[in-house]
Amino acid sequence: MNVQTGKFSLRRAVSLLFKLMVLYVILWFVWRAGQPMDMPQFNGLSYYQFVQWRKMGYDDLARKYQARYPDKDVKEGMCFVVDQNYDLAIFFLTGYYTLSGMWKPLQIFVGRRDRDWIPQDVTLWNFLPSWWKTFEIGVWNGAEGQDHSAFVVYCRLAPNIPTPEQLKAMKDAYVSERQTVSP
Repeated sequence: MNVQTGKFSLRRAVSLLFKLMVLYVILWFVWRAGQPMDMPQFNGLSYYQFVQWRKMGYDDLARKYQARYPDKDVKEGMCFVVDQNYDLAIFFLTGYYTLSGMWKPLQIFVGRRDRDWIPQDVTLWNFLPSWWKTFEIGVWNGAEGQDHSAFVVYCRLAPNIPTPEQLKAMKDAYVSERQTVSP
């Protein structure tokens, strides 16, 4: 084996290891999003269920607003897309905050008012659960402020989070309503 082949193999091995780590993180979050969220404010919903509730809530607000103001241009689905983009941004931001909880020099890039978001005692072994906990806090922070801070009136979804049982009843009613409204 010559030196060039050895370098190429090492580079490929490191690249493969990095890709496997990224895949592991993605799969871990996909799995964790299906588990009940830890914060009591979410009433035992998983992140996926919370997203379903939010979509139904925004659709309902948009339809009610359109019925009340038929001359207004209501962009159904817009509020949900904005919220999902917020969650995506929060996902990466809280990942950075969690990393800075493990490696303190990164905290220099965290604003003074966001320092409370940095989890303490983060290690390699609890990094992903710490990130998830910080992500939940960020999602709740967005949900809590949505009912009074949204610029678009029909995007002001109050955080009246249902239980999983209530969500199932809401989904059944939502599907029934959609079937009777559809031509």
